[in-house]
Amino acid sequence: AAALRAALPAVSGRLKAGVIGSLGHLRDREAAALLAPLVSEPDPAVAAAAISALGRIGGPEAARTLASANVPAPLQPLLDDACAVCAAGLAAEGQAEEAEAIYLALVDQDRPSGTRVVGLRGLVEMRSPRALEGVLAALQSPDPDLQRSAAHLCASVQGEGATQKVLEVYPRLSPAVQAVLLAALAMALQPDRSLAAAIAA
Repeated sequence: AAALRAALPAVSGRLKAGVIGSLGHLRDREAAALLAPLVSEPDPAVAAAAISALGRIGGPEAARTLASANVPAPLQPLLDDACAVCAAGLAAEGQAEEAEAIYLALVDQDRPSGTRVVGLRGLVEMRSPRALEGVLAALQSPDPDLQRSAAHLCASVQGEGATQKVLEVYPRLSPAVQAVLLAALAMALQPDRSLAAAIAA
C-alpha cells in the first residue's frame, strides 16, 4: 500500500484511477487523506475511483470527505453508494452515531427513492432509534416504489410503540401497499406476531 500511495502523485488518467482502485481494494486508511482532494478531480474517471475507494476504505476521515463532497450529477449515485458502504463499515466497527448520520442523510426527501431505501435499510439493520420514523414517513410518501420498500422493512423495524404507529398508518395506505405490508410480516423469519395479528384482525 505504501508503494501505491507514493506512486499516486506521479500518475494520471486510467493509471491513476487504477492505483486509486487498488488502494480502495486494500482498504488502506492511510490513503484517505490523499484521496480526499481527488473526489473533485476534473477527470471523471479519477473522481469516480476516489469516491468508490473512500467508501470501501471507510473510517471517520473517509466519511467526512464523502459527506461534504459536491459532485456533478452523473457522479451523485456513485457518491450515494459509497456513503452507504462507508456507513455499513462504520456500523460494523461500532461507530453507530457516525453511521446513523450518513444513513439519515441518504433518507433525505430530496434523494432518489432508491437511495432513500438504502438509507432506510441501513437504519433498520443497525437498529437505529430513528429507523421507525423514517419507515413511517416513507410509507406515507407519494412514491409507490418507496412505499412498497418501506412496507417490506416494517417487518424488521423495531422501536417503542412500533405496533401502534404502524396501525395508525395502515388504514391510510393503498390496498396494494397494505398487501405488501401484510405479506412482508407473514414472510419474515421472526415477525412481530402481535403486529401482524393486530393488522389482520
